[in-house]
Amino acid sequence: MDNLLLEKIIKEKKTEELARLNAITIVDKLFAELMDREKDVLSRRFGLYGNDKHTLEEIGTIHKLTRERVRQIEAASIKKLKKIEKLEEYISGLKNSIDSIVKEHGGFVRKEYLLDIMTVLSHDLNGDHTDSTYKNHVDFIVSKILDDQFDRIDNSEYFNSYFKVKDHETAHFENIAKELVNKVDDFKKTLTTEELLDLVKRLESYDKNQGEINKYGSNLDLTDIFKSEVFPDKGELINENKITYSLLQA
Repeated sequence: MDNLLLEKIIKEKKTEELARLNAITIVDKLFAELMDREKDVLSRRFGLYGNDKHTLEEIGTIHKLTRERVRQIEAASIKKLKKIEKLEEYISGLKNSIDSIVKEHGGFVRKEYLLDIMTVLSHDLNGDHTDSTYKNHVDFIVSKILDDQFDRIDNSEYFNSYFKVKDHETAHFENIAKELVNKVDDFKKTLTTEELLDLVKRLESYDKNQGEINKYGSNLDLTDIFKSEVFPDKGELINENKITYSLLQA
């Protein structure tokens, strides 16, 4: 799925195309290949029932298993899912869309920000499911099924949890973040989003790392998604500054 096709899906909102991006439907198809206990362990572990994510100990108590045994079932079940014959058929639409969106933001995007984008994109398909449940499904797919394509980083010194293209370096973003924090501290006042975006673009580290920042290009129009009330700023402003805005989010 190239950017033009994704852009068309966003603007026309055709049900049959959007259905290919529905993470809940995709997980349901994948889980049809699992045994009941395997489904239950993964569903509880990753919050796919609409509840909070369960710990290994909590799941072990429910199934009368040790913590280590639950961990083994989790790992084996995910491995089984990755070997499903029709995996690519089920997942290609969502995978390619996420790939386009992550690259559109410089190959690096805050986890919750990406989950918000995907939830707004698929909002009409969620039925009675809550946004948090849908986000957990997307997070599960990206973190566990597509981990050969994306890295999830949870313990960064500079950023909230984020996804990045596999093996994509983020040192240039870290340098920008470090310089930005120092500059913001000097202002001694609250800055607007527009002021922050302008400040980022005037940083020495931003100018120095233009090649890495714009490695993947940025030409996908996501304005219709960003106009959702989920995002606090104007859709046009976000779309015109996707990489810089994504950095501020992280």
